[in-house]
Amino acid sequence: MIWFLAACCVILYIAMGFVLRPMGLQPLWLQFTYSCRQFEAIYRPWTELQKQRYALHFKLDYAFLLLYGPLGYFLAIGASPLAHSPNSVIQAVAPVIMPLAAAADAVENVLHQWMIRTIRTRSLPDAVVLAAGVVATTKWVLFGLFLLMLASACHDLASPARRPSALTPAVHSIRNSPRKVNPARLVGRSISHAVRGLDQNQNGGHVFHLAETSRLS
Repeated sequence: MIWFLAACCVILYIAMGFVLRPMGLQPLWLQFTYSCRQFEAIYRPWTELQKQRYALHFKLDYAFLLLYGPLGYFLAIGASPLAHSPNSVIQAVAPVIMPLAAAADAVENVLHQWMIRTIRTRSLPDAVVLAAGVVATTKWVLFGLFLLMLASACHDLASPARRPSALTPAVHSIRNSPRKVNPARLVGRSISHAVRGLDQNQNGGHVFHLAETSRLS
């Protein structure tokens, strides 16, 4: 499911880039306009063909947001560093970031579609342009927040100090045992727990903490 959503997102993103390519970065700058004057300064100089291209891209963008919202959600709860982050805030917040960004994207599209229809006959209300600009900015902030959370989760999981040890259960059971430690039993129990830990976390990239066992032997 995740790979299918990701592949569809890439295809749609490339298609939107192809449609808007002759216009450069102007469609992007249009998202960061907060008054009628700013919007008109970018939109009015466009040729009729450019305006048609901009109107066409909304159909692709609606399909795009319907895909990247669920994709971000499944990444945050499934097989990604976000789902395994030791940070409880990241685990709680990450699943809703991309769905919220997709919702903001949809509102932005509706407002911009209304604006490009209305601007043909009269000036745009500054309040509507401001609302569209704020929603678009919020969308990009959410994109950035998702990437920051992903980078933070990757950093946390890559830190040796935060990696769980497959030998930890064996070590703690030996430490808490009142009986005399048998070296052979210690080694056997450690290997048993290590193998069990690898079976349960074969995709987690856990590293053995052999230093703990060596201190007890």
